Amino acid sequence: MGAEYVKLSSPEKFFAEKNLLLAHLEILTEMKRLRTYSQLRQEETKLKLILKERVNDVLNQLRELEKGLPKSSIKITDVKKEKIEIQVSEDPVDMSLEQEIDYIKKKLTALQ
Repeated sequence: MGAEYVKLSSPEKFFAEKNLLLAHLEILTEMKRLRTYSQLRQEETKLKLILKERVNDVLNQLRELEKGLPKSSIKITDVKKEKIEIQVSEDPVDMSLEQEIDYIKKKLTALQ
């Protein structure tokens, strides 16, 4: 079997070339975003390791400090733990998204 060729008209050729270039541009843009994301993730990992080391240093210093403090002979047995309730309010970003969705739905129903 031989290869078959189809002749494209000038507008078809222009349309196909334009779409091919746009697809190529989108691929390159996504590659750029992926590289940036990768760099940010690497930086985040480095910062997390530094933070972990510093937290461990502080914990070690606290242990050393506790060793140096005198021991108390008084025992505290009447300690009450209070429960702290945190009220979570709805995020204003979520509210605005909901409002936008409702607004768009109203517009769509008005168009029909």
